[in-house]
Amino acid sequence: MGKKIEKLKTYNQILLALAGTLAVFFIIFVGILAVIDFYPRNHQVGMMVNDEVEELTEQGLRKEIISIESLQVIDSVNQIILFPITHSRLGEVESYGKDIGLMNSFSGEYYSGYVYNNLVIQDIKNGKTNVVFKDRIGIGEYSIYKLNDEKFIVITGSKLDTNRDELINNEDFQDLYVYSLNSSTLSKIELPKNATVLNVYEEKKLNQYIVRIGVDRNENGFLKDEPKVFMKMNFEEMKVETFLDDEVLNTLQRTLEGRKLD
Repeated sequence: MGKKIEKLKTYNQILLALAGTLAVFFIIFVGILAVIDFYPRNHQVGMMVNDEVEELTEQGLRKEIISIESLQVIDSVNQIILFPITHSRLGEVESYGKDIGLMNSFSGEYYSGYVYNNLVIQDIKNGKTNVVFKDRIGIGEYSIYKLNDEKFIVITGSKLDTNRDELINNEDFQDLYVYSLNSSTLSKIELPKNATVLNVYEEKKLNQYIVRIGVDRNENGFLKDEPKVFMKMNFEEMKVETFLDDEVLNTLQRTLEGRKLD
């Protein structure tokens, strides 16, 4: 009889331990769901697409306001500052009002977009301020490049929602722009057809500015398992140039296909 009671106690202890373990897992699961539910689902990084903005504009409304979160001194001698401009997304739409977005009052939450939508260059010595872009754009990246006595800002960015995720950001196909600090002029650089800039960087060993691009051959707005190529920036003529010419590329392609070379 005593052995049966001991077995029953052991069985009950196992059940209690199992129930306790399940209770802990249930509490953790409920906690995770609560955190997910509490975290705003609109925390997607990017700008609103143009259609949404145009619709709000027609009604005198907005849901994004500019935000200036950093500055960069790009020429300490001449006291030139670069302000990368980002934005905040409002929890609720608001009317334009008379004040700029930074000063206007609104209800609801807002969050930083962490995607730059413009660049501002301020020349403190000469009292000049230049806004680089006059149209909406989601800037993917930018970098400062010095060539002899000139300074350039090399910028990648997109004005269209090419991947159709209802955001404009660096996941969309990127165009290439160069802003001359000396002349205060912006140039859009022509790329090969259906090309997007993947990244840009200075190769100091070659004294060249490299532009790596991908080509959307099937024109579906996405880049997957499709050709990529390296090009170099020609700042004098404001264009990109290939390292390997068409003859070399054709030779490589024919070799891959097993065709005889001429």
